[in-house]
Amino acid sequence: MLPLSDATLRSLAPLDLRSRRTTRYLGDSLSIELAVLAPDDRQLAHDLYALLGDLYATVTPLLSGSDGVGQQLAAFAQRSGWNHRIRQLREFGRASRDAGVSQAVQMVIHDLRGGAVQALTLHFQLLDTDTLGDAVTQIFLLTRDQLKIMRNAVVDLDPDGAARDRQERLHNVQLLTEKWHHAIHGARDRRARIFADVRFAGSVSERCVEFAALDRALYNLINNATQHAADEHVFLTILPIPDGSPASLRFVVANRVTDEQQQRLVARGGEQLSWLFAGGFTTGGTGLGMRICADFVTNAFGLASLDAAVQGGYVGARLLGSAFVAWFHWPIVAD
Repeated sequence: MLPLSDATLRSLAPLDLRSRRTTRYLGDSLSIELAVLAPDDRQLAHDLYALLGDLYATVTPLLSGSDGVGQQLAAFAQRSGWNHRIRQLREFGRASRDAGVSQAVQMVIHDLRGGAVQALTLHFQLLDTDTLGDAVTQIFLLTRDQLKIMRNAVVDLDPDGAARDRQERLHNVQLLTEKWHHAIHGARDRRARIFADVRFAGSVSERCVEFAALDRALYNLINNATQHAADEHVFLTILPIPDGSPASLRFVVANRVTDEQQQRLVARGGEQLSWLFAGGFTTGGTGLGMRICADFVTNAFGLASLDAAVQGGYVGARLLGSAFVAWFHWPIVAD
């Protein structure tokens, strides 16, 4: 039964996880330079970043609730050719993959065309039916996130912005709570409502570049859950561990799955499904999303390998009845 009990949340993995790092993770371990992309993909990356920058500038003043919000967003969509340019994004990465780029580059491509982009597309489709104020806020938050994700993933896409992202600036967990609680989220051709239970009130990162890495890890799990949620509900829980003097945050994402989905997963690996974080298993995507999450966590804790992250419980997944449950950890910031 979802949501999960406190005892279940705490039993998923050890409570004494430790970081092996001597300095805090900066968040830039899964990044590339534009030059490694094929020319067509470089242009698409530039075009998407410019489109989102235009959207950010358009939607920010609308947060105050000014009149004609819907008309202004519709005007932006028409002026920018939003639908056409989003359709073009479907081709992003094809030329680079055809040229034989590495898996690390393919993971960056995955997050540039994934992340918050598909959810943004959904909100533009739902503008006529959503509560407009809520939709405007979500569009703002998703746009902000994707711009940061893109600067994290491609280091020379916006050098000035990337330099600002590397400056010390504490990011409170509220930045996660505000965008996920009761949000309508979209991934590929599916959507779900997100229910967030956040049991922590401190900071989750020291810099924008680190926050973007955390975002990339979390978006991948929530996008995956959204795609496979049998009842269009996804549950996110963030809790500090261990009790008393917490050292890390446990991010748990859960969704109901159908009997058919359960059977497919069990046939592949039983009810313990942490092998999914190695990547490669997919039912229509790239099979990279959970691997990206695991790579970030491995680096955040300074672990020797992805296997160490899985074996140590720093990342994990399992079936609990009709629930698919995936989790990862992130070191707490000393405010």
